[in-house]
Amino acid sequence: MKVNKLYHFKTIILITIFLGTLPVKAQLSVFDEQQYEIMDRGMLHNTVYNSGMIGQAWNLRLESTHIPFMEWPPRSSFTYNAIEYSGFQNSVGAGIYVSANEDGKWGVMENTNRLASFAGAVGKTNNNEPPWGRWTYPINGNSLKVEYNLPLNENGTLNSSYNPNEAEKIVTTKWAMSDSDVKRGVGITVTRVSRQWSFPDYDDIIIHEYTLENTGDLTGDGVTDTVRTLVDVMAQFVYGFAPSMYGSQRYNSYYWEIRENQTSFWDPSYWMQYNQVISVLGDTLLAGRPEPDPANFQLYSQTGLYGGGLMSPAAPGFAMLYYNTDKLEIIDYKDSTRNQSYQAVKYDLIEKVDSNGNSYTLDESGRPLQPWSAYNGKDPTHLSKIWDNIHRFDDRKGELYVRPEDNDDNIWVPGDEWIGRLCPIFEGGGDKDNDHPMRSLTFGPYRLEHGQSIKFAVAEVIGYGAKGDHNVVGGLNPGPEKQPIKGTSWHKHIRVSQNGQTAETLDYLADYGYPDYVNSPTVKTVQDAAHKAFEAYTGKTIPLPEQWASGSPAIWPEDNPSSGAYNNIPIPIPAPAVEIVSTATGEVSLSWGRYVEQFETNFPTRVTGKLARFNIYRADYKMGPWKLLGSVEKGNVDSDGFYKFMDSDRTFKIEESKFYSVTSVDEFGNESGKTNFTQLKKTIGAVEKLGKVYVVPNPFVLNSGFIGNDAERMLGFYGLPRKCTIYVFSFSGQRVMTINHDVPEYSNNWRQVTVNHQDLASGLYYFVVATPEGERSTGKFIVIK
Repeated sequence: MKVNKLYHFKTIILITIFLGTLPVKAQLSVFDEQQYEIMDRGMLHNTVYNSGMIGQAWNLRLESTHIPFMEWPPRSSFTYNAIEYSGFQNSVGAGIYVSANEDGKWGVMENTNRLASFAGAVGKTNNNEPPWGRWTYPINGNSLKVEYNLPLNENGTLNSSYNPNEAEKIVTTKWAMSDSDVKRGVGITVTRVSRQWSFPDYDDIIIHEYTLENTGDLTGDGVTDTVRTLVDVMAQFVYGFAPSMYGSQRYNSYYWEIRENQTSFWDPSYWMQYNQVISVLGDTLLAGRPEPDPANFQLYSQTGLYGGGLMSPAAPGFAMLYYNTDKLEIIDYKDSTRNQSYQAVKYDLIEKVDSNGNSYTLDESGRPLQPWSAYNGKDPTHLSKIWDNIHRFDDRKGELYVRPEDNDDNIWVPGDEWIGRLCPIFEGGGDKDNDHPMRSLTFGPYRLEHGQSIKFAVAEVIGYGAKGDHNVVGGLNPGPEKQPIKGTSWHKHIRVSQNGQTAETLDYLADYGYPDYVNSPTVKTVQDAAHKAFEAYTGKTIPLPEQWASGSPAIWPEDNPSSGAYNNIPIPIPAPAVEIVSTATGEVSLSWGRYVEQFETNFPTRVTGKLARFNIYRADYKMGPWKLLGSVEKGNVDSDGFYKFMDSDRTFKIEESKFYSVTSVDEFGNESGKTNFTQLKKTIGAVEKLGKVYVVPNPFVLNSGFIGNDAERMLGFYGLPRKCTIYVFSFSGQRVMTINHDVPEYSNNWRQVTVNHQDLASGLYYFVVATPEGERSTGKFIVIK
């Protein structure tokens, strides 16, 4: 777990102020400081906080980040044209809003008896409002737990405790939903369990299971402060999508533009909302924000360099896997003794109520069909807008799926099961709701006695565009009739022009294929990822939507279990633990044991196939693209029983860094994830005795010629003993840098930052290498910039 340093220094001050406002009983409480954990087991990386936030609070002006916000592909930060980019981040923040009334105390908005707490997704432009210490209070001593359920131990042996019916990484966060003014505190404790896998068919999803319990804890100490019944409880799940930070910064002078050039979609088959860049300023030939330089567009598309030719190809989304129904309030317009929501009736919040008090928007018992609201809009998520519009109980948002006799607007109804439910409203492109990052679904109203709880499950999903033969709602111009359109795949016509040069493809995917971070042969689009999320959660193999019988969807969240099953996920043979070292002859040796051969014997009904071989990959950048260096067949071991592979590529220079991974491949071609991803700086062993020391390149002209992130600035000193000190002097004799070398390696590299933290200027420089034994070696080098 990680402490959020931005807020850490405020801990004592905030707790002091907070406790000073509480009654005597509550002043003994202390809640945990804000901490986070990165979900980094799969290809989709995101950050979860013990304060409820996901990614970040809600920041629309961010220029860089050291933590992921729905980052895909992962590890995507790099330097391009001497500018540092944080990579393919796809979310401006996410969280959950919860509100309620104490039974008998009515109010629907701010400054009434309405109680509310906002765990993330609050802010406007760069004035984001973190929830910690204001609305959420991590449970003291129990707010963040990280568990690993990995097939292998660190030494490569099989993990005897591995549970195939559980995720590989599990992060539990727990917080109290309250308010800095405890009189307005909701008193609901939220437990969120986040799960992730490395398996290529399942590594583009993160599943969050939420439990909301009426504990009466207002301070985060895990102790009940109040015992009461909560009514009209609403839970709103909020995401801000903006694919991608890198693509937007390249197109907008380093500004992450989160509107105008993206479009949102509603996919009722998967109860999913997602966003996608299908045009730039209305130009569909720039869909996905292609690399602007025509030559580089073709190069990156062909090689996958810098993530490929499309700089905003992702379709990030969220899908509802489950929501509670048995705690929903009964709403009865005729029988007040049976009615459980006084305010729903008072404000006439149920549509299509007939003279007998019946409505097809209620189920047979009188509970409202879900979702309760589906707000998706251009309003910024600052606090006043949330209270006034986004999360106001008496203002339901969305378009009602109506019966045929009521369908005057000819709204597309996906199936009869949707009649009486709300869907998001999509108004079209331009300055409308459809180009804003915010997407949400609200469930309720619920009634919770003290100690009662409700559960939800949400899947974060991402894909390389959408399925082109699948019905969705949205797009640039959904139109007043809101009829379905087909999803936008990257089988698209793309054209870029710059300085009189043009690069064009009539079908991007047909010409260039998928980048290698789309690592599954079957899971490529956001719909593919969502489908796998439902299969993982339910433990069932689910037919595709086009195979469903009319009126019988195979995916229906309220019919799913309240907790995930995870007991039917096919498991690839895990990647082995690999030792990677530089040899004395300047080669790279990779070796690993035979332990993974036993995995198929231990889990014969769960593996995707029997082990056939190992693939060895190398990349210049940590996000790829990955080059297949070769394969080693199962059983082809040396006399000591180890698999070996030697990388003898002489173009891989001493002092350069590259990335290696070895994957396991089964008899059917199914491959493990690159979970043993390892960075190696190529070296040669230290010399026995100090002699001639060389600087490479010499002269340094504009860049080093080395390959790798930020390697273009590198100068290497070669011929070093195990322990020595390097002194660098300017032509005038001023010392500009001291480098201490204390590793058993032949070389040391320097990125030309001086002792005064300045970039090294052009000129002639001298160096002295000295050992503790008094040996010395001198030389000079030239820098031209």
